[in-house]
Amino acid sequence: MSHSTLMIERQQIWFKREDLNTTGSIKDRGISHQLNTHLNKNEKSLVISSSGNAAISASYYAKLANAKMYVFIYPDCNPEKKNRLNELGATIMESTQPLTESLEFAERNGFTHIRQATDPEATVGYQELAAEIVDQLGLEKIDINDLALFIPVSSGTAFVGLFEGFSSLIKAKKLEKYPQMHAVQSQAVHPIAGPFDTMFKRKST
Repeated sequence: MSHSTLMIERQQIWFKREDLNTTGSIKDRGISHQLNTHLNKNEKSLVISSSGNAAISASYYAKLANAKMYVFIYPDCNPEKKNRLNELGATIMESTQPLTESLEFAERNGFTHIRQATDPEATVGYQELAAEIVDQLGLEKIDINDLALFIPVSSGTAFVGLFEGFSSLIKAKKLEKYPQMHAVQSQAVHPIAGPFDTMFKRKST
């Protein structure tokens, strides 16, 4: 499972060190909760489409639970990440359409597809981030009007989970209002930012 990660300050900017999670990314928070939920239902064969941090995280927690993880990746997947997946015992399937083929494979075999963008359990593990941030900054020191969060996201699952975490704090009267939340995306992958920020040239990487 994930754990509270360090927060460091540089020139009045605070960095939440999510790279210090067990497998090196924020994905541990959501994936560990997802897998725990599915494993408790005795779902032991799992499928994911991702050649990045989500696949590594899912493979790590599946291995801990003696579950089978099938990972669908693009043929040009980063060799280091592919090696890491191999080390974690994942069954790797290369495809030029990994998401489509992984969904078909899961349905055909009756396996569970771990897709953060659509699984209602996916955001739950990220909610604890909100309480950690407020805790580490110190409620008594925060003017919520001055707090702006910048969150690197792809599908936006972590972003939504963080929002839900702040919603819980407001409902419990531990916080008066939401901080500013900014979704930061690359010029290659920007399903959320794209419709709002059009002043850029799309890149392939």
